[in-house]
Amino acid sequence: MAELVKDLADRYGRQRCNLLPILQGVVEQEKYLSEYSMFEIARELDLPVTEVYGTATFYSFLECKKMGKYIIR
Repeated sequence: MAELVKDLADRYGRQRCNLLPILQGVVEQEKYLSEYSMFEIARELDLPVTEVYGTATFYSFLECKKMGKYIIR
């Protein structure tokens, strides 16, 4: 996970404005954002974990829980 976050930070940059593309990149690869991945993103971007968590939970297209194979809406 740490390597994925580092690769995404290298690609997009380590500024606060690049938080959303990095979150989307993790969701694209891992299918959801774990607490550990949010912690790693916060560490890599030098942001508070609460800011990363707040951003991740604000947007409905960022999954913060592991989802099943089929999604019923």
